Amino acid sequence: MFHHKKERLETQMTEIRKLRDIVENKQPDLDKLQQKYSNLLYAPAVILAVSFIMNISCNSDHPLYEVFFAEKEAQYRQDHQDEEFEIDVSSTLARIDDALQKSQVRMKTLENHDKKKKLGDLTVSMVAYGFMSARPETATTLFKTAYDNGVLFFDTADLYDNGRNEEILGRAIIEMGVSRESVVIATKGGCKLTAAGFVIDNSKDYILSACEKSLARLKTPYIDLYYIHRLADDVNLDELMQTLKLLRDTGKIRHIGFSELTPDQIKTVFYKAAEYDLKIAAIENEVSLWCYDESLIKMCAEFGIGVVAYSPLGRGFFSEKAKEDFVERMDAKDFRRTLPRFNMHFRENLQIRAVLENLTRKQSWREGLTASLEHRVFRPRIASSLSELSLAWLSNLGDHVVAIPGTNSVDHLQENIWSACKPFGEVEMADVFEVLRQTKFVGDRYPPRAEEMKSLAAAQERRPTFPNDQSFLGGRVDQSAAANLSAQIVKFGFASQ
Repeated sequence: MFHHKKERLETQMTEIRKLRDIVENKQPDLDKLQQKYSNLLYAPAVILAVSFIMNISCNSDHPLYEVFFAEKEAQYRQDHQDEEFEIDVSSTLARIDDALQKSQVRMKTLENHDKKKKLGDLTVSMVAYGFMSARPETATTLFKTAYDNGVLFFDTADLYDNGRNEEILGRAIIEMGVSRESVVIATKGGCKLTAAGFVIDNSKDYILSACEKSLARLKTPYIDLYYIHRLADDVNLDELMQTLKLLRDTGKIRHIGFSELTPDQIKTVFYKAAEYDLKIAAIENEVSLWCYDESLIKMCAEFGIGVVAYSPLGRGFFSEKAKEDFVERMDAKDFRRTLPRFNMHFRENLQIRAVLENLTRKQSWREGLTASLEHRVFRPRIASSLSELSLAWLSNLGDHVVAIPGTNSVDHLQENIWSACKPFGEVEMADVFEVLRQTKFVGDRYPPRAEEMKSLAAAQERRPTFPNDQSFLGGRVDQSAAANLSAQIVKFGFASQ
């Protein structure tokens, strides 16, 4: 895939190497070029002239353009507008080397993009798309964008938008005319809304019914990866495994997974599944720079279980939008306002975010947090932003770890896909882990129960309107009951998964 991009990059890298030889050996005569293009600064003049001689098309996607003609050069001109310019071969060569490095990073990104991840015995694309964020009016466009950019793994659940998220994913696949075998669909069941309240239901009857309804909404004869959305405290694991085995043996599902399990729970379900000739393909948990459990990642690798990481950008905290006024700019009904990390401890967490963000710059480690951290100067990083660093770091946690960033923006979707494919070496991984070891984000993932109940009253407006007919979730529910039940979803974390 993307062979034309690789060919273009190979051509650019050849051009850059040739250009370097010309400049380094001063052929053609740099003094004459400087005089001929005296209205320009030295570096752009040489590159412009030599590029013309070499017939290089330095358009905006060429690394040479980025290091000589883009915003760096504009800033350089502004900073030095009153100075006399002399030929400086060494600085020009440094810029050319920078362009070559950019090309090499892009090539490695393309190579990574073609790699696959393993969730147990299930092979998936390098990155997935969390379809929960898609809206009916944008679903097909988002699906096409993801698919055209190499994403073949799509994640949804029967609770997302009350089943409609599954419907729009199924419709997008059909509208795009995509072969069903070419994509991996993951969905979840095991929770329901009833007139009595929000219930985690892992019973045989409910799981079988929920799976059939998911199949109908997705318009597919089988589900590639079927998760139990939450495990009930009083779950009968033998019955649950028998149910999942029945679904697998009848061809309704191909692989099984669980969502939001602790390492101890993972161990329990792993051995119980083996008793019924079942393998756990994946665990879907929240994993990000501020929600990282090393023991869970290692345990899953040892057991041959994949880790599907939802909220990999920390619910937006590691995006470029997370500035000092981030919470203030949130909608008054935004679910994140109820979370301790965003309300009570946002300022403290911003300090740690600044340290991580410094890894993307040529800055001192000490800047951004405390003097207790060892002083060291970082070279420029491969990652150009904290969101890019976050996704590249997560993708490099192992071949069994897959990020499922969600967004309703086509531009952000493309950025997320390629960020997750960025090369991230041992040095970069070690730098991130050192920050995580020496710092600690403040606040729990969800509010404590007392505070939780205070915030639930307004939660009904944060969820989509419930239809009167709730038959696809297990029976009819009136509007007032449904609104009350919707509020309860928040405490289980569904509102942002």
